[in-house]
Amino acid sequence: MPRAARAHRLIVEQRAAIVRLYYESGKNAYLTVSKFRREYPAYTTLCWSTVLRLVSKFEEHGTMEDRLKQHCGMKKSVTVQANINILAQCIQRSPHASTRRIHAHTGLDRSSIQKMLKKDLHMKAYHPRAVQALTD
Repeated sequence: MPRAARAHRLIVEQRAAIVRLYYESGKNAYLTVSKFRREYPAYTTLCWSTVLRLVSKFEEHGTMEDRLKQHCGMKKSVTVQANINILAQCIQRSPHASTRRIHAHTGLDRSSIQKMLKKDLHMKAYHPRAVQALTD
């Protein structure tokens, strides 16, 4: 959010006044802006798009309070016991298979495979490295 917008954030009472003025003015956003500027002279940056956004928010949720964003961030997946069993059988058949190969064989997400290997099957990723032999 730009710095200027943070300084003039509308409080709940002002948002309610905007919605009230919108319906009083016959659902005219331009008239709502002029009435609001007369009622709140300190707040001069209100525009018609803000009025329409606040009204649609009110009509959709029935409140002017800020709502918590509950579904933001990466979607969490559920580790199902059936998938853990499939992964365990795959590891028993070929213990040196990579997560990419397991993904190709089972269709499970690679990140899910890595999580199940670590948390549920208590295994660690092992990457053999070719190094120079030690001599005396």
